[in-house]
Amino acid sequence: MIGEVYSSIIVYLEAIGLFSNFLLIWLILRYTMNEMRVYNRILLQTCVVDIIGIFLFAVVQPGNTISSFLTMYANILTFLIYAIIIFCGVRIQLYVRRKYNGPNLETMRKVNRQITIVLCTQALLPLLTSFSQILVNIGPHFNITVSSKLSMMLGTPMTALITVLNPLVTLLTVKNYRRLIFKCNKADIQSNVNNNQTRHTAFSNRNNVIVPQ
Repeated sequence: MIGEVYSSIIVYLEAIGLFSNFLLIWLILRYTMNEMRVYNRILLQTCVVDIIGIFLFAVVQPGNTISSFLTMYANILTFLIYAIIIFCGVRIQLYVRRKYNGPNLETMRKVNRQITIVLCTQALLPLLTSFSQILVNIGPHFNITVSSKLSMMLGTPMTALITVLNPLVTLLTVKNYRRLIFKCNKADIQSNVNNNQTRHTAFSNRNNVIVPQ
C-alpha cells in the first residue's frame, strides 16, 4: 500500500512537471516581451532539460546502486557549476548596470533582475535532493535520528519535485507570465507585448537614422 502511494505521488509530480513545462514553453514563444527575447533560449533550454529529465527519471528510477566514484564526481561538478553560476550572474548584473544606456534602461534592469532571480532559484533547487542526506549526516549531532530508508524515500520525490518547481519559479517571477496566469487577461498581455516591441523598434529606428549632408 505504501509503495503504491509512493509511486503515485511520483507519477503525479512528473505529470504536473510535464504540463507546467509545456505551458511555460507556450508562454515563452507567444508572450515574451521584446526586451526579454534575448533570454528566450535560456528559459526554453531549462524547460527542455526538465522534460528530458522527467523521461530519464522514469527510465532509471528502478536502479538504486551508484559507485562512490560517481558520487564524488557529481559533487565536484556540483560545486563547479554553482561557482560558474555565481560568477556569471554577478558579471551580467555589472555589465548591464555599466554598459546599457537608453530610454529602456529601467525596463532592461527589471528584466535582468527577473531573469537573475529565476536562474539563481533554479540553480538552488537541486539542493533539495541533498536535503534528506544532510539530515542523516547532521542529525546525530542534534540527537535526531533519521533513517537512511527514510532519506532514500524523500530523495526520489524531491528529484521529481524540481521539475515542477522550475517552471513555477519562472511563471511567478516573470511579470508577463504571472499576469497572464493569475489575471487571465490575454488581450492586455498581448497589448503590453506589442507596445514594448513598438517602443523598442522606434528607438532602434531613431538610432539608425542617417542625417543627409
